[in-house]
Amino acid sequence: MSEKLMDRLRYLEKFKWKQLASLDRADGLTVEDPNSESYAMIDRQNYELEQFTEKYYFHLRIEKQKGKFRIFGYQRRNVFCITQIDYKGQIHHT
Repeated sequence: MSEKLMDRLRYLEKFKWKQLASLDRADGLTVEDPNSESYAMIDRQNYELEQFTEKYYFHLRIEKQKGKFRIFGYQRRNVFCITQIDYKGQIHHT
């Protein structure tokens, strides 16, 4: 795993969900709209036996420039589950 990814994840793990969601998009995460392509993409990878009514799907930027190195996933209790890693910033940007 790249050092940049590990540094970014160490930074983000200090926050609670509400704190992350309230940060500026470049510094925190972007909550996915239930009607978006990204939401559907993450949902297809959510194999949780227990499907929650309220789903917290998101992506976060590892490199702060728009469209660069993003991680997509969802919150499961107190952990983040990664469903896709977009190294080249091409998911929904091609």
